[in-house]
Amino acid sequence: MRKWLMLLLVAPVLILAGCGGDSTPSDNTPGANCETGTTSVCKCIDLKLGTTICNENHEWGPCVCNPDAGGGGDTCGDGGPPLEPYTTDNNTVVLWHMDDTGNTLTDSSGHGYNAEINGPKTGVQGRIGKGLQFDGVNDMILVSGFDTQGDAGTVDGGITGAFDTLTIECWVSTTATHSGVLLDRDEDGTVSEVWQVGLGGGKFPYFATEVNQVEDWLQSSTPINDGCFHHLAFTRDETSGQKKIYIDGKLDTTGEDNGGPVSNGKGIGIGNTRRVDLADQFFEGILDEIRLSNKIRDVSEFHLP
Repeated sequence: MRKWLMLLLVAPVLILAGCGGDSTPSDNTPGANCETGTTSVCKCIDLKLGTTICNENHEWGPCVCNPDAGGGGDTCGDGGPPLEPYTTDNNTVVLWHMDDTGNTLTDSSGHGYNAEINGPKTGVQGRIGKGLQFDGVNDMILVSGFDTQGDAGTVDGGITGAFDTLTIECWVSTTATHSGVLLDRDEDGTVSEVWQVGLGGGKFPYFATEVNQVEDWLQSSTPINDGCFHHLAFTRDETSGQKKIYIDGKLDTTGEDNGGPVSNGKGIGIGNTRRVDLADQFFEGILDEIRLSNKIRDVSEFHLP
């Protein structure tokens, strides 16, 4: 999502009180780690966005490259040149760049899974371009238009078995401490999920699936609620039922369900479940670059730094 800022090693570190005020560090000299042509601007940025140069006492810390100038990384360690957004290929079922600034979430896969943005804040800084910010209270997006289908069926885009063998990817930034749903696909909004990915306790990625009305839950023990952007990928193999969770391109957790086609489903919730009986699972944080694929993608396809 974000065009991140590379941390400049400025010595001595300037400490000025009142990050939120008009005071700014006096040294804004570009550093050697900045990309060619960028300028360094010392500025205070919201800690929740993961790009702050303030410490926990809200005091100034080292300068960072200006994010608006296309800098490379920040105090989260997301160094390197800006990342490229995903593009559509034959295995892409849905692709939401999350950089919409109007009222419509646009599906760039060509399959037409657009949705109304009603609640989440648009135009916030993401990991790749812009993202959508969810308040953890009542923000969510409902996506409809999926045919009820099993392995032999198709979704509207004409893709067979689109959610049996799959990869779910997204960039996430959060400091939440309460559980939240990132993406949820269920049958009709009142019964069990087809699959669901989210953050247990606000920080531990999980991947839940249902096969023949039997639920399976896989959860990581690696917290990611540090305010930095993290790439999450969840994969499932239809034949074996093997499931995997990747965090920032590294395999973190493995498990398996019973295998076979997942249960039928009609819609997707972003930022919360569509189930009315489990409605209070709102995600708090920023989501960017969501891609759903009908294959198990290799780590090399994740577009990581």
